[in-house]
Amino acid sequence: MTLTEQLHNCQDLLARAQLAGDEDAIRRFSSYRLTLIQQIADSSRLAWHG
Repeated sequence: MTLTEQLHNCQDLLARAQLAGDEDAIRRFSSYRLTLIQQIADSSRLAWHG
């Protein structure tokens, strides 16, 4: 699964957690989402500077 696919999956899970009001899951998925975004940004920078 690519980082982008993982991000989309995480965002779906985060949305479900928000609808359910699950604060613990919201914190976990929000943190994981930020990690994925950082990884995508880092890989984009590496590709750009190639």
